[in-house]
Amino acid sequence: SEVSWLRFSLLLDPFIQVLRSLLKSKTIEVSYFAAGIVAHLASDKPERWIVEGTPKYVITSELWNVVSSWNYPDEEMVAYRSFKPFFPLLVPKQEEAVQLWAVWAIHHVC
Repeated sequence: SEVSWLRFSLLLDPFIQVLRSLLKSKTIEVSYFAAGIVAHLASDKPERWIVEGTPKYVITSELWNVVSSWNYPDEEMVAYRSFKPFFPLLVPKQEEAVQLWAVWAIHHVC
């Protein structure tokens, strides 16, 4: 999902339904990685969201609610070598839920 020109291949109703389910996982690692995929998919322009079964505002609202509910992780979940993948998620007119996930990740994981 970090590769922008491949995102359209993930914007399929069945895949989005699986992501929505994984977002709600009680295991923070599962929820975190699903949220990262959602954040990257939702970071594109609105006209690129081609999922008919789930409007973009629905999944970004779910993303916001899930990230807002997380507690500080008990142990390191992943180590990133660079902040570069987060930069496009933090641009000024980006979806707020996308920005929230990116800031949470930088603050709590990196």
